[in-house]
Amino acid sequence: MKLKKSSLIVIFSILSLLTVLAIAVLLNVISIEELPSSFIGAILGAAITGVITLVLLQGQTEAQEVKERNVSVFNKKSRIFQKYIESVWKIWEDQKVSSEEYKILTSGYYRDLMIYLDDDKLFKTEQKLPSQIPSEVIADCLTIIGECLDKTDYNTYEKLRDNISLIINVLSDQVGLGGKIKPDIIKKHDEKIWPVMFRKELLDAFNEIDPVKDGILEKGQWVQWKWKNQTFHDAISFRFIDYPACTLRYDIVWDIHDKNRGFRPKIMIPVSYKNFDNFRVKQTWRGKTVYKEYLLFSGDVDLFTATSEDDTCKIPAFCFRETEENSIKYIRENFPQSKAEIAEILAGRAAENFEELRIDDMPIQQFLEKYSK
Repeated sequence: MKLKKSSLIVIFSILSLLTVLAIAVLLNVISIEELPSSFIGAILGAAITGVITLVLLQGQTEAQEVKERNVSVFNKKSRIFQKYIESVWKIWEDQKVSSEEYKILTSGYYRDLMIYLDDDKLFKTEQKLPSQIPSEVIADCLTIIGECLDKTDYNTYEKLRDNISLIINVLSDQVGLGGKIKPDIIKKHDEKIWPVMFRKELLDAFNEIDPVKDGILEKGQWVQWKWKNQTFHDAISFRFIDYPACTLRYDIVWDIHDKNRGFRPKIMIPVSYKNFDNFRVKQTWRGKTVYKEYLLFSGDVDLFTATSEDDTCKIPAFCFRETEENSIKYIRENFPQSKAEIAEILAGRAAENFEELRIDDMPIQQFLEKYSK
């Protein structure tokens, strides 16, 4: 292609030269005697012009090819980096790394990232890192992530967050993007979103207990109730399908004097409804008997405390009130189990308690059937 283009340029130059000389003789611009010297001069000029033009065209063609190649490489590099970021972010979303996910990250690093990382462009950050060479920074991050395999405690969560953020920042810097994840900011966001996610996992776990799956209880929902007109408590409330006026409520109770902390089940039935008043919690106030909406039943169950010999996990009391941030903070940062594992433990205890629940020496369903008539 290049040879054909060069031949066309030479032929076009010769034809142009002959045309110019013929016109010059016909119009008496130059005499026939001067034609040989003028012809030679014109040939030399045309040759020089042709060579210069050829060099310029070749240089332009090569520059265009280099530009197109660079654009193609950059586009592929961006796609590979984006795909890798998606793999990393998938780990961040479920907040733990499996052996399969780790294999994808390491193989992707050696197979794809290594050949596109520009190690001459050092990664500059305020963080103290063993190295600023991009390939080494990511390799160090992958080593730490590998130490987090199948772990779900908060320290592992923090390691994953910091190293995943660092990998994303390195790749962003490599393609010249200005945005960076700042560890302090993402940590503050985590502190806000963690209780929200924990509430969801608790509700999801409680909605998988046998009484719900067996059609005894409707799926539960979070509710809040007020104590002494000032304190809100959170509870997961279930309505009995066959007895819609009756609910089973698991209250997260929090007392600032440490006297009434717990996660306790209550059977809730409106006062003066059917024949249940004889089984209510009663309280004497100013000489009058006041009935509570919840019923008495055997034992003071606390789901935070182990309920059997096989269950040895004591969960620290917690609540979701903003005024008691330290309770959630302690669970998040110090308790070895993850929020999902805590939710499973509490839901398991709730299911066990439901099976053992007795009022008036009767299982709860038999009791409700008898006194709802």
